[in-house]
Amino acid sequence: MYKNLKAEMIKQDIKAKDIADLLGIRTETARLKINGKISTNIEDCEKIASLFKENNGLAYLFKNDQQGGINGHDTGTSTGNLFEGSVNEG
Repeated sequence: MYKNLKAEMIKQDIKAKDIADLLGIRTETARLKINGKISTNIEDCEKIASLFKENNGLAYLFKNDQQGGINGHDTGTSTGNLFEGSVNEG
């Protein structure tokens, strides 16, 4: 699950339907991605991040709070960061 993503969705009033519409997928599929139940590719992560006005860095939004993650990659820890060292957020 991406706790930061979910928290920012609440703070910034972004709904799963908004993400679904952006990605061209069903709302239920968007919810599965948000909850980390199915994998999400980097292109979709970038699109999702574009919805947020602030706190929209990929490393922050998609911090992995459990095993799995983007394209099923696992950092080997339960609180690893999928983008650590791989995304320039400048």
